[in-house]
Amino acid sequence: RGVFPPVNLGETENGFVLTAELPGVSGENIDVQIEGSTVTLSGQRKPRSVAGDGTSVHRRERQVGTFRRAFELPTEIDVDQAKATHKNGVLTLSLPKSAAVQPRQIEIESR
Repeated sequence: RGVFPPVNLGETENGFVLTAELPGVSGENIDVQIEGSTVTLSGQRKPRSVAGDGTSVHRRERQVGTFRRAFELPTEIDVDQAKATHKNGVLTLSLPKSAAVQPRQIEIESR
């Protein structure tokens, strides 16, 4: 049946971008939790009536019910700067790396 929701996960110098396809799931039914370097998506996709009362379903390929997926990232996330947007059935998470793991330029003192 596949994995729901399907996701893409990319990394930039400063963080990660995770997109999840969630057609038919409203933003109110999605929960995002971040703990250290673990991001967890959970929620519920509710069934929709095909045509109304008295209709028997011959095929149902869209999954309904609760879902939960967890992703372990290679570095910790700055939870205070993380952002989530939900538009047209796609959830996009912007997950900046913690300042402690980001590259820093160290000034060299001359004597």
